[in-house]
Amino acid sequence: MIKKLNNKNLIIYFSFFFILVGVFLRFYNLNYENLWFDEIVSYWIADPKISFFESYQRNNIGEGTPFLFNFLIKILHIIFGYSPNVGRYLSCTVSALSIISIVFLMKTIKNNSSTLLIIFLVSFNIFLIKYSQELRVYSLVLFLSSMLLLFYFRMQKENIDEKYISINSLYFIVFQILSILAHPFTIIIFGSIILYAIVIFFLKKKLNKLLNTSIIIISIFIIFYLPFYLINTEPYPSWISQPSLKFYTNFYFSKFFGSRILGIVHFIILCFLIFKFRKKFLKDLEPSIILIFLIFFSYFIPIIFGYLYEPILAPRYIIFILIPILILISYLTFELKEKKIRYFIIFLIIILTLGNLWSETTIKQFLEARPNHKPQYSIALKNINESKYNKLAINMSFAEKKDVHFNIAINNYFKQIITKEKLDIKLIKINNDENYFWLLCLTDLNRSLCNTFDKSRFKVLDEKNYNSINLKLIKFLN
Repeated sequence: MIKKLNNKNLIIYFSFFFILVGVFLRFYNLNYENLWFDEIVSYWIADPKISFFESYQRNNIGEGTPFLFNFLIKILHIIFGYSPNVGRYLSCTVSALSIISIVFLMKTIKNNSSTLLIIFLVSFNIFLIKYSQELRVYSLVLFLSSMLLLFYFRMQKENIDEKYISINSLYFIVFQILSILAHPFTIIIFGSIILYAIVIFFLKKKLNKLLNTSIIIISIFIIFYLPFYLINTEPYPSWISQPSLKFYTNFYFSKFFGSRILGIVHFIILCFLIFKFRKKFLKDLEPSIILIFLIFFSYFIPIIFGYLYEPILAPRYIIFILIPILILISYLTFELKEKKIRYFIIFLIIILTLGNLWSETTIKQFLEARPNHKPQYSIALKNINESKYNKLAINMSFAEKKDVHFNIAINNYFKQIITKEKLDIKLIKINNDENYFWLLCLTDLNRSLCNTFDKSRFKVLDEKNYNSINLKLIKFLN
């Protein structure tokens, strides 16, 4: 059966099938769940009723990332209306486009049967599917990163001695700048490219005029932009901790591939392939060695920064690392001359990936009722609406006094749900002297703070728990 896959038509059919399934899994049940807290903040920032400057100011106090993603979401809200369902379509669409862009990137590096394997790996990667359904910047970062790498490799294949700028180098500059405007971690990609250029210059005495021009232009942008970004935002999330010793056993591969077993298998395969072809990389210094640089520095720089200043490393922040990981596995697997080893690796990856998907909500939702992983605000609000009491307060004990915008963002989102569902619910402040009201607490954010209210003034009459939500019926004691 493996030999038949060499048939060109069969490869094309399987490629289209994998892409269609990958796109379908990203769009299916896209808005099944309510927005998570970070998504609520993005939704509040992108309010079309306020100016772009006001949204930019909200972004600076509510986000640790640049304004580009929320800017695009705001434009979508202006066009299609201010609904929680609108924004996720951007994440889902760019995630689907990433399948195509990574395929073109793979074909630029090596145009052989490895294209089919990379399509499978990207289309069915549970980490990419998960973030394609979130109103967050990470799928956009993946797409922009794949595009800048695509035009980087295309630029590398041009005649480097005759010109300083070309269409490919221009696109490379644009997508590198856009990626930095989406997330500052993509500067790591640029740094890896600079390192590769330096290595080539010292070892092979080669100067790439197109690349050097691009590096100068992008460097000028970074010099002016980065200080401005750091001054106007709070880029160090307080909830991140420095990676524990357990991290060094799989380097987030368990999160990238959906389980510890699958993560370890991919990690071992990647290490084996890089070690197997180490002489090829060191001798030829082919452009794909930059993918190894990118993997290394995506971990090394944030980890070192965390030890010196503040912890900043989280799996989704380096979502672009999946591009070099998946490409190297696909590309190097088909470089193996030992067919039995090659077929074993392909078979193992496919079987384990499909087996893991079978245990994930992505597939299980077709066989049974889909479980909720995020707070069930809509269900909680509907139950309040059906009760005798329609007043609701939100426990925001987890937020510091300076984080008043979190309270505003959540209230804004709840008002949208109330309006959309046509519910008769009134939002009040927790200290309001109401005889009876419901108190809603986010258990995954507040943790043990859900009972922090004045028990000398209030009495709990009823209590309900939903996914990540604690709901209490409170009576005011006169």
